[in-house]
Amino acid sequence: MATAHMGLAQTRYVPLKATSMVYCPQDNRIYATGASNAKGNLANSVCRINPDTGKIEGSVLAGNRFAYGIDSRRRLHLLSTLSACMSWPTSTP
Repeated sequence: MATAHMGLAQTRYVPLKATSMVYCPQDNRIYATGASNAKGNLANSVCRINPDTGKIEGSVLAGNRFAYGIDSRRRLHLLSTLSACMSWPTSTP
């Protein structure tokens, strides 16, 4: 990923196997979803990344798509606490 400051581009390596990313200008952070086969506690998580340093500042488990045989969804707070606030099943086993 690259960041630009005063016309200079810098490249940062982030050790995360991500499936998608989005930049949030409100807090100058990148939010990435860890793939289901990502390393450690980053699998199936939403990670907050500082683009200036390339550091993962935190992550929250978004859920395992087929945990306990139930497909479910979670609502997450990203800007304030980077935490899960609710979840609900979307199908039954």
